[in-house]
This record gives sequence, structure tokens and C-alpha cells, in this order.
Amino acid sequence: MSNFFSKPLEAITEKDVLELQDTPEGQLFEIKETLPAEDARKRLDAWMSAPAQGQSRRGPDDYAKEGLFAELNAFANSEGGWLVLGLEETADKPSRAGAIKPLPECHELADRLQRAAHDWLDPPVPGLQFRGIEAGGGPRDGVIIARVPRSPLAPHRLNKARRTQEAYKRVGDETKPMGMREIQDMTLERALGHSRIEGAFEEARQRYGELVSDHFPQTRLIGFQIVAVPSGGPLAIDRAYRREPLFQRYAKVTGQFSQGQSFDVCVLNDKYVGVAERIRPVLRGGQRKWTRQWANPRTQRSYEDLSSLEVLDSGIISIVVKSACDDPPGLSMNWIIAEMANVLHLLALARQLAGNPDAEYLIEVDLRYDDHLDTGLVPVKDKFRFGYLEDDDEQRFRATVGKNPVRLPRYSAGSDAELPDVLNLLLRDLYNLVGREPADLHFDSSWTRIS
Repeated sequence: MSNFFSKPLEAITEKDVLELQDTPEGQLFEIKETLPAEDARKRLDAWMSAPAQGQSRRGPDDYAKEGLFAELNAFANSEGGWLVLGLEETADKPSRAGAIKPLPECHELADRLQRAAHDWLDPPVPGLQFRGIEAGGGPRDGVIIARVPRSPLAPHRLNKARRTQEAYKRVGDETKPMGMREIQDMTLERALGHSRIEGAFEEARQRYGELVSDHFPQTRLIGFQIVAVPSGGPLAIDRAYRREPLFQRYAKVTGQFSQGQSFDVCVLNDKYVGVAERIRPVLRGGQRKWTRQWANPRTQRSYEDLSSLEVLDSGIISIVVKSACDDPPGLSMNWIIAEMANVLHLLALARQLAGNPDAEYLIEVDLRYDDHLDTGLVPVKDKFRFGYLEDDDEQRFRATVGKNPVRLPRYSAGSDAELPDVLNLLLRDLYNLVGREPADLHFDSSWTRIS
């Protein structure tokens, strides 16, 4: 199969489009040679006509939008899929992809369709993306690719169709209207999907208490948990515990200040992140742990740092980080941001392994401060100390956070291109949590520079 279907949308090239030749339409793939026109024998869509000098190109017309968005509606209400506009359709049944038939101003057309999607699809489809790729013609001419994830908000309907406001589904290589019973069943399935997501988060929270210190029992634990759950339904990773790259944590991620200086954001005890236990199977997944005992010569206190990474075959990812001590000094923003970078790196890999490169994830971050008692973990009632990103060793943990525990607002991660935005939003949330303006630091596409 072509690499086209396993790549994130932003990574697809003209070569990938050319490799689609002879690929048949099907449940996840639709071809359109050009913009649909109401009477193609008499006229083309307005977009296909060159504008008068000094004028903007008109279109696409509502008829074309209705035809395109019906296909995208069907993908969103089914398993997701790809629509490529600008490929010849063969006379086979089902049609196969032929030569490239470039459309004019492909980038501008993709932008217009992206904006129109919010008006034509009700509710808007999260993660729907359009991209123009110059191919097969002159400058700025090419194909339009639409990537539609399976939507957690289904059923969707057309909102601006002239004759109906239908909801559609994908059946093989065809798009068909949905009946009222099908819409009702899908609404129920959506409600169950929300329950599934909440259940996955709750189960991960329960497992937070399983990571405790064997060397320092009956002590306090300060730490956090980051959980990422696919929102559109489980992924399918074959025997995740055998996929060693899914169980590698990295020590740091590099951000940039607005004036260009770089800044390394590091995990807890970054020099020791590689000291790990072996990967062990858990129910439909795998788990790996890291531990380290150490003493602070200045305070004469002993500590044990604990980390656990769990990846399930369904694509659920959980990282837990704790420090055990009779009086833990505090929790650093650095550790949370660096581990979020690890989670984002792993969910991108999980999507790739599952063949679903744009699967949307929901991510939850909990900050905890607990007493480890015979009965289990009991939240400490006091606020706990919190460290700013730029703190040095002499001024660490100056802020306080509470009430304990703290749960940050959920984050959404769609395509890989959106992942730096999650880090930037987390950074802002952590500073807002303590009533302070965020540090002048941001993460861009170099967020993958973790080492």
C-alpha cells in the first residue's frame, strides 16, 4: 500500500500522490477529478475559470461544496478517511486513481474549503484538515487532500445543503444518507464513547497509587500523572509491549525565548532517565519503570525518585513521576513540561504504528501530593510547593499550589503539527495556575529535539 495513508497530512509529497495511481476507492478513500458542477457538460465550477485581471478567483460554488462535504460528512460518521481532489477517476467499478488533473491555486482552494467546513458540517468535525500540494502542473496548481478522522462528535449532518440537511455514512466506495434509526444508534454510540473515554481516564488515575517507594515506606510522595487517550476510539497496536521505542523516555526538550536563545526543559533527574527496568507485559500493553535513590548533602535528606510509563495496545499512554521523602521539597514545572513532550512524542509514534496518523488524543494532567499510609495514598491537605521554569538551585519551589490534588484543563492533540501548541498551552496553564505571567518561552517544530 502507498505510504500516503500512513503519513501525517503535512508530510505528504507529490511523490506520495503519484504512488496512489491504480489505488481503488473504498471505505477510507475517495477520488474527485475536479470540483463537482451542477451540469458539467455546460459549465464548470466558478473556481475553474480564470478571473479577470485584478479580480479574485470566484468559487467554489455551493453545489461543489455540497458534493464534497457530503463525502467528508460520511467519513466523519464512519471510520474516517481521505478525499483527494484532482486525480483522474477511471471507469472501473470501483473507480481507481489515475493521472493527476491539477486544479488552479490549490493552496488557496484548500484554505477556502477549510474555512467553509465550519459552516457546512454540523457540528464541526474536529481534526478535519485540508492541504494543497503542487503537483502535475504549473506553479500553485495541484491536488487538494482532505484528511477526515473518525469523529467523536458523530453523527454530523450537512448544514447548508439546498435540498436536505442529511447525515451520511460510508459504505464501501459509496456515500449514502443515514436513516433516523441509524442516527439514533450513532448518538447512543457517541454517548457510550464518552463513557469509554471517562472510564479510561478514571482507570489510569486509579493506577497512580500503584507506584510507591519500597525503600521509603510510610512517607510522602509528590508527583504528577499525564494520561493520553485516543478520543475517536481505540487504536490497534499489535503487542505494544514488544515495541521498544514506545517505552523510551527522553531527558529534555528544547524551547526558544523570543530573542532566539534556547532553553533546555528537563525531566526529574534527567541524568538518570536511562536507568530503567525491563519492559514487562501488562493486560493488553506494557509497562516500564525507573527508580533512583539519592541523598541531598545540604539537607541530609534521602529521596527516591520513581517513574512509570505504560502504553496499551489501544493507544492509551500514561506517565507517572513521583519523588518520595519525609518532606518533599516541591514540584517543578520543568519536569511536567518535559514529560508532556515525552507523551506527545510517544502518541505520534503510537498513531504511526496503528496506521492512523491523525488520530486525535485527549490528554489529562494531574498534580498530586500524598501521604503513603497502610490504607494507600491519602492527599495531603496542605498546599504544596511549586517551582518556576527559570528557578535555579538557590530559589527553587517559591510558589505554592492548591487545593491538592490539582487537575489541569484537558488538552487536545490532533495532527503532529499541533503538538508544539500543546506544550505552549501547558506552559501558559502552569504559570496561570500560580497567578503569574508565563515565561517568554515557546516550542515550535523543534519540540522533537529531545535527547
